[in-house]
Amino acid sequence: MPGIRAGSDRPHPRAQGRFDVGILGRFIAAGAALGALAVGTLTAAPPASAWEPAGMDRCPKGDFCLFTGLDGTGSLTAYRSSQRDFGSAGRHAASWANRTADYSCLYPSAGYTATSAYYTTTPWGAGPAEGADYGWDDAREATANWRDHFGSVRLAPTGHECGDGHQYVDWGRPYDDPLGTPKPFGSFLDNGQSQALMRSVEGHLWVLPGGSDPRPVDLGGGWNAMTALVRHGDFTGDGREDVFARDRSGTLWLYPGLVTRLGTRIRIGGGWNAMTALAGVGDLTGDGRNDLVARDRSGTLWLYPGTGHGGLGPRRAVGSNWNTMSALTGPGDLNGDKHDDLVARDTSGRLWLYPGDGRGHYGTRLVLATGVPAGWRLFAVGDADGDLKNDLWAVDGWAFNLWSGQGNGTLRHSVLWEYGVGIDPRETFF
Repeated sequence: MPGIRAGSDRPHPRAQGRFDVGILGRFIAAGAALGALAVGTLTAAPPASAWEPAGMDRCPKGDFCLFTGLDGTGSLTAYRSSQRDFGSAGRHAASWANRTADYSCLYPSAGYTATSAYYTTTPWGAGPAEGADYGWDDAREATANWRDHFGSVRLAPTGHECGDGHQYVDWGRPYDDPLGTPKPFGSFLDNGQSQALMRSVEGHLWVLPGGSDPRPVDLGGGWNAMTALVRHGDFTGDGREDVFARDRSGTLWLYPGLVTRLGTRIRIGGGWNAMTALAGVGDLTGDGRNDLVARDRSGTLWLYPGTGHGGLGPRRAVGSNWNTMSALTGPGDLNGDKHDDLVARDTSGRLWLYPGDGRGHYGTRLVLATGVPAGWRLFAVGDADGDLKNDLWAVDGWAFNLWSGQGNGTLRHSVLWEYGVGIDPRETFF
């Protein structure tokens, strides 16, 4: 698959000192509507010496401040949390400063609403100036357009949550399969359609249905305690997808999937901090039970066969020198031979297909793509574009990219399904 871009030409919000966000819009692609933030002109912050005026320094670190005068002059009102309605303070404000650790979205009306535009600043210290993210130049424009009325401000750890109030992002399938379409994996909600799982910056685990399905499902918080998250396949024998998670102590846990919630976790064992990569790969051994692979620090790839009732059998080595790989993911069957495969990216940016043979081994590998940056995060959720062939997703640091499986061991980069949603690099998708 030639022609994969080696990087994104869209600047990431955290790489900028300050940016203005324009009209809240919708990206339309392949006939489906996806919620997204329409980002206006991105401008780099000036160097520290250019921050002006000095009056903005009156805003304490950790606060969001309103000033009654331009350029940080006049009376100051400081806030430590989102404000749904500034009230009188907003009606008399003419400039502001964001010195919090969060993104700030400043709206002309109460209730986080905007008739045409709102202003966004990045977290304090995130820009080149390594200082407060002041809104002094925008304040003049806001004062003219909004007539000295700042209605509300939302503070949030990610740009998209700042803009729409949601921890989760909009992820979508290009087309829906008929409900109940059989899939090797990827249908966490057990309806035959693919869903992605996402861990938010706040540590909540979300099921992203995509398409026209209901809102994402919150599977609960506390997931930032986990150093690895893996899915793909039923490991408990109930026909539903489960989740593996490794905690900081190195203990591996299995969380049984119960469609819209997770069941009581099962302890698999300790010592898993010795592994530098984990991947759920479907049924590699051909016994009808889903399996797990893991790479240790020496570069050996190990197969852990699933028992079919919530456990893993004795491991066996399936390869060596896997330290040359910077990512592993199980896409299911990509080459159409009915055996589940493995996709790996090496340190030079090549994407490899390792075809499963159904007997616990991988056959001769094939190059799927080149120039795939190390920063791109790969995940697979079965068939996403409705053609009954498994696909691959990549997060390029800002947007989702769909690589459509052709059913013959090749991928096609679906450029119509490369869309920006303001993904934060701390968010996990699997």
